[in-house]
Amino acid sequence: MKAITRLRKSGMTTAQIAEAIADKSGGHLVRAYDKHARFPSRRTFERLVALADSRGVVLFAQDFIAPAADFEQDAATVATIRESIADNERKEAERSLRWINRCLAMLRDGEDNA
Repeated sequence: MKAITRLRKSGMTTAQIAEAIADKSGGHLVRAYDKHARFPSRRTFERLVALADSRGVVLFAQDFIAPAADFEQDAATVATIRESIADNERKEAERSLRWINRCLAMLRDGEDNA
């Protein structure tokens, strides 16, 4: 996100940003925020804003929002996941139906033999 980029341009390193926002992952969260892979929690968001303010960096809402291209990619990924889930649910329903039919056939066979 641009918020991380703006803090870096103010002279901060990833490690310094991580320390300032209480990121105990060694900067992994900061890098994830920077790549739009994660969005900060409310507490971390507040810490980022306070950190920027203390460094004289002005942040805007758009500094926290991923570019439109990321949204398009995410939408395509979500659609693929939904299709996969629907396909798995259909296959599971077909397996269940086959199992029920086998059970019914065994019951019928048992009645015929009685």
